Order: sequence, then C-alpha cells, then structure tokens
Amino acid sequence: MRVDLEAPPTSGMPARQKLLLTLLSFVLVVITIAVGYEAVASTDAFNRRQEIEQADTKPSTQLHNPQDAQLQPAMEQVALTIAQDFDAQVGIATLGVGGPVHAGELDNRAAWSTLKVPIAAAAWEKVQQDSGADQPDPAVAAEVQQNINAAIENSDNDAALELWYFLGDDSDQLAAERLSAYLTRGGDSTQVPEEFQTGVFEGFGDTLWRATDQVRFLSNFQCEPGAQPVLEAMGRINPEHMVGLGTVPGALFKGGWGLGYDDQYVYRQMGLVPAGPGGAMIPVAIIIIPNDGSQDTAMSAIDATMRQLTPALSEAAPVRPCP
Repeated sequence: MRVDLEAPPTSGMPARQKLLLTLLSFVLVVITIAVGYEAVASTDAFNRRQEIEQADTKPSTQLHNPQDAQLQPAMEQVALTIAQDFDAQVGIATLGVGGPVHAGELDNRAAWSTLKVPIAAAAWEKVQQDSGADQPDPAVAAEVQQNINAAIENSDNDAALELWYFLGDDSDQLAAERLSAYLTRGGDSTQVPEEFQTGVFEGFGDTLWRATDQVRFLSNFQCEPGAQPVLEAMGRINPEHMVGLGTVPGALFKGGWGLGYDDQYVYRQMGLVPAGPGGAMIPVAIIIIPNDGSQDTAMSAIDATMRQLTPALSEAAPVRPCP
C-alpha cells in the first residue's frame, strides 16, 4: 500500500525536534497501513461470509422416497404463505421417509444459540468419559449440569462458554474438533471452525448450521451419549422463549437469534415435537429473517409457521425414542 504523507520542512530545526517529527511521521505511516489493512481484511471477511451463506442458501433437496411427495408441497405452501404474510425470508426442514425435506429460501445460516444443544451434550459426555469406570466427580458433574440447564433453558451465553471451555480443556481448537466429532457421529457433517475470524466467525454460535443438518442431527440425538440431561432441559425452556415450537405441548426445542453478517435479524429454532403415543418425535427446524429487522415480527412469524406446519407434519417421518 502506498502512503504519501507531507511533512513540514525540517531545516533549521533542533536535532531533537527533527527526531520527534521523524518518529511522528513513522507512527502515522504505521497507523495508516494498519487501518488500511484492517479495512481490507474486514471487507474480505464480509465478502467471504456473504459467499458462504449465499453459496447454497436453498439446498437442492431431492425426494428420496415417493411417500415424501405429499410433505414437500405442503411445506412449500407454508413457507410461501409466511413469507408473504410477514414480508420475511423463511426456511423450514423436517424429516421425511427419505431423509430431511426442506422448503423456503433459507437453510445455511449462523446457528446462534441452537448450537448450545450439541455443545451441552458433548460436554456431558465428556463428564462421563473423564471419569472412566468410576463415578463422575460430583463437583464437576454438578457444575456442568448447572451450566447445561442455564445454557439451554435460559440461553445463558456465559454458561454456554463455560461448557465450551470444559469441552475443549480451555482450547478453542480442541472444543471445535470435539464438537465436530460429536456432530459427525450423529450423522451431521457440519464442521465447527477451529479459529474464529472477526467478521466471518466471531464465536461458536456463528458457525453455519443448515436447517436440514439440524434435522439430521435431531433424528439421532435422543440415543446419543450425553443427550439425556440436554433433552430434559429442552423441555424446560424459559417462558419468554416459548414461541414457535414452544407452542406445541411436549415439544423439546432450543432457539437462537441475532444479527447476521449483513445486519439482518435471524430467528431460528430446532427441536422435536410429539408424534402421537409411544414417545415418537418429529425433528423440525425453522429459520426466519424478517425484512423489517424486528424481533417481534420474527417471533410472530415463527408462531404462525408452527401453526400452519403442524398439519403437514402428519406426513413426516417420526423417530422413535431410544430403547
């Protein structure tokens, strides 16, 4: 980067003043270069994040089973109606006979607090693993359990961060690797970034997590190690967050919300809704981006989405409880 700074003439000045002016000019050059570099880096980060989210916003969902032919159009109608009624972008996913079925525009967006679900479960599994054949350390288990409840029920960020540090033994890289491995084992190929870049990945909640991958993860989650205390907490969500999936009696869910790279307000949920007797559950994931940027609009839209989606879920494929 070329930087031209005009300095005052120095002839006739004392040596000390000349030195100070030289140092000042040097500092100004360094600051200018640093600011320019940061601006370029910030722009590059913004563009990269935009490319990531827009690369495959709407997945090429193919129906793998003819029985899902009833489910897909019903979901598309719900997504279209919500988008029109609330002037919003919408993404919906659930489980069909042939795998995840998707409708709407949105799929690949920041996970926000929905990622606290696998973080909490992986942390609880680590409690069990660290103890080996022995009983877990009561103090450690109690602390992790307390953080799980706070992170899931109240969406407490500090509690989630404690779980993250515990999972990674205070290493972001280890936490990311272990969380990615936990997701992979549950059938979800999502990779959690090991290094967080400002403007691209600012923390674990900024991890891109497809709604379709959330459904895939939830379809196996009930039987995964570490899941039980997390599922219990998902059934005790703070009343302030009981919208969308939370309006369905017996639903186990977690929401996430925040501003995207382009300052668009994102509200999303994932969870399991009851599917009749026997404990069967249906995985559901919803993403709403209201064009007015309002949380109230997003919450109203996600409420309406769940009301309209519920009849269509009779065509979805329920998952059975873990034996």
